[in-house]
Amino acid sequence: MGIHGLMQLLKTDAPDSFKETDKKKYSGKVVAVDASIALYQFLVQIRARDGDTGYSEQLTDADGNVTSHLQGFFNRTANLLENGIRPVFVFDGKPPSLKFAELAKRQETKKKASKEMEQATSQLENAENSDEEDLAMKDLDKASKRNIHVTRQQTEEVKFLLKLMGLPVIEAPCEAEAQCAELVKKGVVYASSTEDMDSLTFGTPIVLRKMTMPKSSKEKVVEIVVSRVLSGLDLTYDEFVDFCILCGCDYTESIKGIGPKTALKLVRKHKNIETIIENLPEKYIVPASLVDNLDEVRTLFKTPMVEPGENFDLVFNKPDKEGILAFLVDQKGFSQDRVEKVLSKIAGPKSSSKSRTTADEKQPTIDNFFKAKPKKETQTTKGV
Repeated sequence: MGIHGLMQLLKTDAPDSFKETDKKKYSGKVVAVDASIALYQFLVQIRARDGDTGYSEQLTDADGNVTSHLQGFFNRTANLLENGIRPVFVFDGKPPSLKFAELAKRQETKKKASKEMEQATSQLENAENSDEEDLAMKDLDKASKRNIHVTRQQTEEVKFLLKLMGLPVIEAPCEAEAQCAELVKKGVVYASSTEDMDSLTFGTPIVLRKMTMPKSSKEKVVEIVVSRVLSGLDLTYDEFVDFCILCGCDYTESIKGIGPKTALKLVRKHKNIETIIENLPEKYIVPASLVDNLDEVRTLFKTPMVEPGENFDLVFNKPDKEGILAFLVDQKGFSQDRVEKVLSKIAGPKSSSKSRTTADEKQPTIDNFFKAKPKKETQTTKGV
């Protein structure tokens, strides 16, 4: 997932390409959020941990249906709103055919994790002492996190919740990261919020990491500027795309033995993958798929299938408090007190009259900037 080792390389070779900053800096900004990767990460990370065993399980409702994704999106989105950030959520569409091999690998990983879960469960049942129980529990915990499946129902539930919160929801024709990049390039949004580093390969001008997935409330947002990445690495955009492909991406196999450091040296010297391959020592084995699909992989990054940014007229509305309570509390078993507490932070004044921003206000409320704009005629999805 993403470009292998890219962030670590930036820390050593292009440290001026990124900076850590407080989330409040983006107050008033519209930010495109890669919702599909956030959904997966919420399912992995938001869990209830047993204090005795250390084993963590996904949150569920009374019927055993997973609710970790809803908990994550509701609380983290509310945090963005509370900080004055206007999020636009972009979901993956149909993956490109070249990604099928990577997706198949991920399915195999999940199958392996499923077997490991069975083995760990058996070991736990047959444990003869507390040490064996602890070891089995840790193995079970690790395997369960690798065996996460995002279902269509979970995706639709998240979309439904976000719409109840009054936020724009976009389904990309293909990759969400590419659609986010398009929105930033066309000035529809300020930046793209994602943990996936291939957003830079799509040419996203500004990428924000740890915006929705901080490890703690004190952790800073990491802002990466692609123009500074290119200047720091001393690469053109075309060379940077080839460098990312060499590092390892989702669309093709990479050359074993060539990591980010070596890839950077090779691209600086030879400028493109074709010339690099011509001059590689015999010890390196070049996958046939890399050679056969190289032009198509480049195209997927440089001119991906997206909905043109100018087709969007984003509309932000007030949250539907009653709808949110009915969905999260009545249907999903959330605590009414906790849901109402979150809503009180983002719903603004109880009065139906429009509120005004004054110079004394340190933070705009949802009423200040969630004003519906006239919608354009419905656009049909098309690629460019």
